[in-house]
Amino acid sequence: MPLGVKGRGTYEQAMRILEVSGFANTPHFVYLPGKEAAQALKEGNIDAASFIVDGYEGLTVQDLLHDPSINLVTFKRAEAYVKLIPYMHILNVPEGAFNLRRNFPSQDMKLLSTTTNILVDDRMHPAIQFLFLEAAREINGRGSFSSKRGEFPAFKEGFGLA
Repeated sequence: MPLGVKGRGTYEQAMRILEVSGFANTPHFVYLPGKEAAQALKEGNIDAASFIVDGYEGLTVQDLLHDPSINLVTFKRAEAYVKLIPYMHILNVPEGAFNLRRNFPSQDMKLLSTTTNILVDDRMHPAIQFLFLEAAREINGRGSFSSKRGEFPAFKEGFGLA
């Protein structure tokens, strides 16, 4: 099972989930970036790819979602992980949301998703922070599969921009 490349975001996210699950020292993991993990999965070189950190629109995610030989499983204890890892949130995927014609997924699912944070030094002038937020909103503010229009970015007191 691929965990991403050591020192990169996917690896860090995977290790955090495995730590709270009690599986951090399981020896049968491989360290592949998302695109290579997807290819290894499609070629049958690995049995599962549990940790791919990318947006719904990402080429790797779309490649996997459009492959009828790939199965997706729900994250049954998603709510427990969200309580234990505060920057995670649940992505509820309704039946057929990825492909209505193929009815994929064939049932409602819960997936885990990370929150993206933009950290701003508190010494930055508030007017500059506001301009930074407006620029990020212009670039990233449209809705996506996993977020509503205007939901990201948002200013969160104590956390900076999120």
